[in-house]
Amino acid sequence: MFPRHLGSGLYDQIISLCQQGNFSPKVTQEAIQMQTIIGLVSAGMGIAIVPSSLQNLQRTSVVYRNQHYFST
Repeated sequence: MFPRHLGSGLYDQIISLCQQGNFSPKVTQEAIQMQTIIGLVSAGMGIAIVPSSLQNLQRTSVVYRNQHYFST
């Protein structure tokens, strides 16, 4: 997860969406660099919500899903 103190609006929106889905994410690792976040997913550390532009970062064991849940 991207640290809340660097992007509280996005962080809060992700947490809210999770709660709407009846679960609370267990945030065990935060990272600033998106490449690092993708690396953590590749290492089996969990899942991440990232911009679709990162799909070109092909990593072992990483599957990208395009979903549009955020309202504008």
